[in-house]
Amino acid sequence: MGIVKVNRSGRNYNVYASNEYGAEKIGTIYNNEVFTWRSAFPGNGEGGYYAWEIEFQSTKGYKERGIIYCLENEPVFTNITAVAKFTKEVYGT
Repeated sequence: MGIVKVNRSGRNYNVYASNEYGAEKIGTIYNNEVFTWRSAFPGNGEGGYYAWEIEFQSTKGYKERGIIYCLENEPVFTNITAVAKFTKEVYGT
């Protein structure tokens, strides 16, 4: 099972084929891009970075699985339900 997330960090993240050192870069998660978080890897947090398995749409238009690295509390993992579709001013507030 996955959880739909949106990258609200203001930056891009490289996506890698695996969590092995020197793994091939297979894509990029861009700012405001929607993707699916799949899982975290056991032993995460070494050096302050975490490896997360995700699913995303590749540049070829296919759904692919990959790994991104980020700090635990970076806003790259904002739940889609936390992002407003629109805002509206009501009675001047």
